[in-house]
Amino acid sequence: MKFRLLFGAAAAVTALTAMTASAGAITNNYQEDNVHDFVGLMVALDNQGEFLWRCSGSLLDQTTFLTAGHCTDAPAVGARVYFQQDAGAPQPAHGATATPRR
Repeated sequence: MKFRLLFGAAAAVTALTAMTASAGAITNNYQEDNVHDFVGLMVALDNQGEFLWRCSGSLLDQTTFLTAGHCTDAPAVGARVYFQQDAGAPQPAHGATATPRR
């Protein structure tokens, strides 16, 4: 009984530590990256061309950019995709405009 309790506590501490470490790797840990050329920033636009949100994604071929499905939900009707390292939303200087395919 004590062994199971000790094992359960150790597993919980390990899981909590792993979750905390991985969250820190995502938040506030920006590092310049000029190696992943096919990773881009997609900026979702409404029907007036106004910024809604941004999502990351990957260029699969010359005309196909893969991102999460929820990134193309309404009210988004268009998008711009950026590949330069310093791209920032809502209005980066250069990008390719696209209509999301669902």
